[in-house]
Amino acid sequence: MFLEGIMKRVLAISLALLAAAAFIFGAVVIYKSVETGKNAVIEYEIGMGTVASAAEKGSDSAKSTVTTVAVITDADGKIVSCAIDCGDFSVSFDDAKAGKNGAYLTKNELGDNYNMVAYGGAIAEWYKQAESFCEFVVGLDLEGAKALKLDDSGKATDADLLAGCTIAITDFKEALVKALEDKGAVKFESQKAPEL
Repeated sequence: MFLEGIMKRVLAISLALLAAAAFIFGAVVIYKSVETGKNAVIEYEIGMGTVASAAEKGSDSAKSTVTTVAVITDADGKIVSCAIDCGDFSVSFDDAKAGKNGAYLTKNELGDNYNMVAYGGAIAEWYKQAESFCEFVVGLDLEGAKALKLDDSGKATDADLLAGCTIAITDFKEALVKALEDKGAVKFESQKAPEL
């Protein structure tokens, strides 16, 4: 019993560290600039939102899913660039003891190796569907993001969005809204159109 309690505490700490590592995704987002051909300096803002869930799998293992969205908005609050990533992190007591350097990859990092197409018959791999979601939300503001309609399974109801993104996007939407409401968002100016 005592050892099981220690194991659970180690798992909880491990999950917190994994969530923090995924959270850094948004903190280190780098943007690139694209020439606009204009000399005017335009004001932008970069914000981030994260949604995390943790579920205990058993007495010796646990799982955490972390979704992070970063957005750049213009002076009108409309999205000009969006980036998203997600990690499904499972940890066991043995993992916590031994450490698994580099084993906790996000879905973007896994890329084609996430194997949604091969094993699930998806229309595209996760990172491609996430890119479609990001492209779709460009031009939306906070109210537009909140108005994204989902069905009971968490999938989009908009036909244009569904054409490129058929996965459940409940966490995408929640993290997007958080990014647009980010109180710690950073303002910056640029003569070039920024992209995440």
